[in-house]
Amino acid sequence: MRVAHLLKKYREKINPPYHNKSDLIVLIGTIFILVAIPLTTIAVQRSREPTGLAVAGTANMYLSPASQSVNQNTNFTVEIREDSGSELVNAIQANLTYDSNKLDFVSVTTSAAFEIEAETFGSGGIIKIARGTITPKSGDQLVATITFNPKQSPGATSVDFSANSKVVSSIDNTDILATTSSGTYTIVDPPPTVSISAPTNNSVVSGNVTINATASDDIGVTRVEFKLDGAILIGSDTTSPYSINWDTTTTSSGSHSLTAEAFDISSSTVFTINVTVDNEPPSTPSGLTATAVSSSRIDISWNASTDNVAVTAYEVYRNSVLIATIATTSYSDIGLDASTSYSYFVKAKDNEGNISPASSTASDTTLKLGDLNNDGFVDVVDLSILLSAWETSDPTADINSDGDVDIVDLSIMLSNWTF
Repeated sequence: MRVAHLLKKYREKINPPYHNKSDLIVLIGTIFILVAIPLTTIAVQRSREPTGLAVAGTANMYLSPASQSVNQNTNFTVEIREDSGSELVNAIQANLTYDSNKLDFVSVTTSAAFEIEAETFGSGGIIKIARGTITPKSGDQLVATITFNPKQSPGATSVDFSANSKVVSSIDNTDILATTSSGTYTIVDPPPTVSISAPTNNSVVSGNVTINATASDDIGVTRVEFKLDGAILIGSDTTSPYSINWDTTTTSSGSHSLTAEAFDISSSTVFTINVTVDNEPPSTPSGLTATAVSSSRIDISWNASTDNVAVTAYEVYRNSVLIATIATTSYSDIGLDASTSYSYFVKAKDNEGNISPASSTASDTTLKLGDLNNDGFVDVVDLSILLSAWETSDPTADINSDGDVDIVDLSIMLSNWTF
């Protein structure tokens, strides 16, 4: 019923002119109510309608990283991201294609921004991901993360967005996706890894040496070559553990490099260490002398040898039998028989076991028992020396070397007395 008609009916009932103020008040109140009701209804209806429309074609969906080099047989991840700017969105549909001859689809990880998973499919070169959120998002957001595994097929490959990818506005539920950006990924065959475990870097080597190396590759090591000074092939090995024998005597003494080069089907890697080859023996010891000190001891001494690296020891031989290895240039040979001739020579050694030629021979004869002054006689002079050291431990007069100068030593002296 129209407002004018209601007013007319009302006026007929109250039959103006109005006789009192109350009639006028009732009239005005009625008019206000009749106008307010439809206006309120309109306002409520409009409050339930969207406040505005989304801006069409403002969102971008892209892959991150957009390009990357990846190793074959090694998983890598790609993020699907959307940027809606200031527009609020609550649903994403990301459809992608990839070359299944280059990549294997592994998995999809949902992001916290779009927590509702509606669809996840990945196989045969096609990926479909549908995600939503109860809390609309704006700006740059992570939608999901895809994991791929590159096949043994080096080269570039792409992951592309396909038809029906959408970014849906939460304002009017329309697709506001404007652009998509694909990704390009280059599959590479990583070179093998290799290292030399023996000998160690900067070590000194001599004679026959075993060179050991460790090597690995994502597909397989085909061989490891060992070279001297980067050019001379010592040998190669095709099975792990990789090792060869090196006769260093065929190499000049001095500094050299050793390399191990590991090969796979398409590339190689080189590992290098430095060594010092020492096959040079020390010089021959010279100036050897032998001096009988007592009836049971002979002292020998000699001049030091030289070496291209260092002399570390001397071998002492008595009557051609090795009796000691020492670091000094003198030696006391004890426990010998009295009045007996002994001959000596020495050899010098370095740390690598290189041994010099033998020195010249030196000989001497131990003294008679009781000949304490080394004059070749056992007489009153020796007796005087013995008695002067009586009941001491003087080694000069201790003929039997028991630690005491006593009656036994006197008996031995008298038994060897020179008349």
